[in-house]
Amino acid sequence: FNLTFNFNHPGVKELFKLIPLRVLTLSLTELQNLALGFFATSIGNLSFVVIKLALRLMAIPIRLFGVPISQASLPFLSQESSSYKKDRFKKLVLQSVNQIAFLAFPASVLLLILRIPIVRLVFGAHNFPWQKTLMTGKAVAIISLSVGAQAMVQLLIRAFHALKDTLTPFLIIATTVLSYLIFSWIFVFRLNSDVLGIAWATTIVAFIELALFLVFLERKVVNLFFEKTFILKQIKIITSSFLMAVFLYLPFKIFDELIFDTTKTVELLALTITTSTIGLVVYLYFSALFDVEELSYFLKMINRFGSWKKALSETKEVVIDSGSDRDDI
Repeated sequence: FNLTFNFNHPGVKELFKLIPLRVLTLSLTELQNLALGFFATSIGNLSFVVIKLALRLMAIPIRLFGVPISQASLPFLSQESSSYKKDRFKKLVLQSVNQIAFLAFPASVLLLILRIPIVRLVFGAHNFPWQKTLMTGKAVAIISLSVGAQAMVQLLIRAFHALKDTLTPFLIIATTVLSYLIFSWIFVFRLNSDVLGIAWATTIVAFIELALFLVFLERKVVNLFFEKTFILKQIKIITSSFLMAVFLYLPFKIFDELIFDTTKTVELLALTITTSTIGLVVYLYFSALFDVEELSYFLKMINRFGSWKKALSETKEVVIDSGSDRDDI
């Protein structure tokens, strides 16, 4: 290996060809953040604080599940994108999208049902006014509906990058930002909505963005998403998440009103952990009942992490005497 600066290398040329549109795409995202500040402060400074806090909570499951899986998939997608039939590329995209959906949808349900306890635990119960807590909880409930969509977009945009296409994501993001400006303007200045209008605009635009990425990636890689297998898997995951929400809401209400004193931080934490555990158990139960394939993937992964004890127990133990014999060595 030696150090060279060969700007005529095909890979270097392709890199500089892809950079400008990618930079413009990131710039559009920042434009949407500026628009958020404009519309929120037009309602009131308190609205800006509330929507920013709600977006921070929404970003947690996306950064936990959507971004890591997408980043891990990118080099493998790039490797398989050059194949003629792209069969492996299709399989990796579908597998990654399904895994993200399997993790993101229950996280969305937890945010939706446990929005008030989560807001109070994250931002504090004593220093955060109750009215602001309620408003933030309502915004979180609306935005949580889009967690799955925004998490899957993290993978889809990288699928285009793996195909050396930065133009299509740029056009989709441009359309998304324009839609966000239109919907936010309608909610704020025409319907005279409060911060919840901006939350609805965020959620609606997230589903528009997901639909556009699915449609255009389907056109680029034929027979990818609009097939029975993919649709059936998504229906199973969504149904399991819906049943999780149903069985989570009842014990949450009972524990909240009859058992736990949520004015105390410890009991608020206990309420959140208890009801979350019940909800996740229900989700795993119905996932197993509906034979969701992604469940078996994660169980195998957990078993691999748990196999270290078995490996250690089977390893022959070697004892070295550190006593007087050491002097003879």
